[in-house]
Amino acid sequence: MCQGFLAFAEDFPGLFILMYDAGLIQQAGDEDELGQLLHRVYDGVAQTQRLGQEKGESALLQARVIAMWSTLYGYARLRQGNMLKSYMLGSASREQIERAVIVAATGVYPPEID
Repeated sequence: MCQGFLAFAEDFPGLFILMYDAGLIQQAGDEDELGQLLHRVYDGVAQTQRLGQEKGESALLQARVIAMWSTLYGYARLRQGNMLKSYMLGSASREQIERAVIVAATGVYPPEID
């Protein structure tokens, strides 16, 4: 799921920016179609997080989902804005960095991708 989010941000940068910077999400209401879709996406992400954890309280789960989204979104925007400079990246490969971001976002090590 995390890799899909990052791939979407890279493959469709204009749409990604439109989704988050055009004010559509901020204007979505609980009762309109976009608001309902956003709620379903959030519930799916929360369910994925919930499945990866032992019993936890709802507030902690919500905080983890927000932390995960913040980490992935921030990395995607840094990458889109060409703000990750060579001196920051050093000898780390793109895959290593993305993997580290996903681990930081989720606390789970994703499988290696060939």
